[in-house]
Amino acid sequence: MKSLLTPLMCALLAAPGFAQEKPDAEKRIADLERRLDTLSRELESQKTGTAAPVAGETGHFGMAPAASKVYGTRGGLSIGGYGEMLYENFASKLQNGTYSPKANTVDFVRQILYVGYKFDERIVFNTEIEFEHAKTATGSAGEVAVEFAYLDFLINPAFNIRAGMVLVPLGFVNELHEPPTYLGARRPGVEGSIIPPTWRENGAGIHGELPAHFTYRAYLLNGLDA
Repeated sequence: MKSLLTPLMCALLAAPGFAQEKPDAEKRIADLERRLDTLSRELESQKTGTAAPVAGETGHFGMAPAASKVYGTRGGLSIGGYGEMLYENFASKLQNGTYSPKANTVDFVRQILYVGYKFDERIVFNTEIEFEHAKTATGSAGEVAVEFAYLDFLINPAFNIRAGMVLVPLGFVNELHEPPTYLGARRPGVEGSIIPPTWRENGAGIHGELPAHFTYRAYLLNGLDA
């Protein structure tokens, strides 16, 4: 009888061990499957190009969404931009009923190219090149201009240093002049006629983002021509 009880006792003592090993093995298998699934998604996103970060909807550090794309990259070269075309369809008659001689027009108002480089998490170079009206021939209204080109030294969210050609923080549209940030087909008349819509100057200063969504920018810039 004793010889039968001994193997039975050993089997009973070993049973909890087997029950414990089975859930552990299932847990490890589930963890491995999760990791393989994450890795396969990352590889697929890199192949299709969807791994590249995009600009935030509200922008960063006083820049418009597309203009701040370089801040969201992991590092290295960043290229972005946008184009703006305006079609105007005028009425054939004036309010007094007479014929209107004004013809319909279409104008490729501007093509913007953002080129930036993120050296590391602390130093960022950002620039904007603008092509207006698709040509710069003699007598035309078109031009090519550098809208801004600066270096950002990112110390912490509340205090950073910026130097180069910067956008003057005056008005609402001067810094945030990408089409989605204002209503209408054209930039506001006040911003275009009274406050320059893309006023930029060479200089240096500080900027930051404080709690309660409070942001600031303060620069020492070239003086105006009196």
